[in-house]
Amino acid sequence: ETHHVKAATTENNGNDKDETNLQIKAELDRHASETMHFSVYREDLRNRIENMLTSPIEVAEKLWEVKISSGAIGSSGAISKVKSEAITTRQQVSNEIRALKRQPTKGRLWKDAVADTKPMESVLLFRSHHALADGASIMAALSDLCDEAEEIRSDIEAELKKWKRGKQGKKGVLRRLISRFMRLIKFMMWITLGSARSALYQVWLQLTTRTNPFDAVRQDAEKKGLAMSGQRAISWCDACPLDEAKRMTQILSKASGSNITVNDLFVSCISAAVTRQLIEHEEFMAPVDAHSRKRVARNINVCIPVHLRGGVILPNESLGNRIGAFVTRVPGEMTHDARGGGTPSCPSDRLMKVHRSLKRSKQSPAPILSHYVAKFCSIYLPEQWT
Repeated sequence: ETHHVKAATTENNGNDKDETNLQIKAELDRHASETMHFSVYREDLRNRIENMLTSPIEVAEKLWEVKISSGAIGSSGAISKVKSEAITTRQQVSNEIRALKRQPTKGRLWKDAVADTKPMESVLLFRSHHALADGASIMAALSDLCDEAEEIRSDIEAELKKWKRGKQGKKGVLRRLISRFMRLIKFMMWITLGSARSALYQVWLQLTTRTNPFDAVRQDAEKKGLAMSGQRAISWCDACPLDEAKRMTQILSKASGSNITVNDLFVSCISAAVTRQLIEHEEFMAPVDAHSRKRVARNINVCIPVHLRGGVILPNESLGNRIGAFVTRVPGEMTHDARGGGTPSCPSDRLMKVHRSLKRSKQSPAPILSHYVAKFCSIYLPEQWT
């Protein structure tokens, strides 16, 4: 009788596991889909990304979704043809060397069979509603799925312990209390004075920003009878690897004595690209609608999102939304932008102005204020207002 009871219990446990696995599979099937790459190079991928950016998520059904496609490397356009050819060549050489080591007497037949094996790639498109978490929290959750998750977590904890030991040092109890009190005083002064300065800066931006630089584009489109869809569109090119961008910022930081970041470089490139687009539009529309004044502003207001914890989620810290933002002014049209003129120093001039503008705003409490004001409004104000 005991044997039968154990057998029945084991069978029930097996059924429960099977049922749980089926539920997990059903959830994955509802959130994830997998196909092969489409045929048109890069165009199909661009359309899929645009669709994920523009079509809303049905929040009542799911908060996230994943779309995976696979195919020969370079066939989707996510990796450029030059890079995919380099990867394919490296893998073919590696396969040939490995084949000769394993079967040195079989000749060309084995080597050709292995060398003809082309590498594959997979493109994973993931999106989620911001109610689920911010970008840093999502990356922390995904990193926990990696094989090196425990090692990364232990390294972070070790660095935190080292930082705390160095911060405490050999100070006595009284000196530590005084140090904490002084930090509290400095923080209160920073919040008070910084909040007032940030508010005045936003008022100044509102008063000195008279037009939207894209109003001219919209007006010209309406005159020509073109419909403005208002949808997002994407485009990309292979500018430079991240390591090269970091090396560039390090060189410029040493030369200027400032701490220029990759984010500064990115914002500088984006502002230059937007300015170039507006200038080209103005020159294109000039024969149709002649105008005497320049439509391209000398400054552009940009909104920069900021993670309040520096983009790092510590071990045992809950996921969530810790995103603030600030609005600042960066250079628009500069003297070297028009018609390709200027000197080689012009891009660095733009970068330095962007760096100083972002640094001034990042050192203010504006991101913290925007986060908590948005949180207060979403919790306490009526839904129709927010």
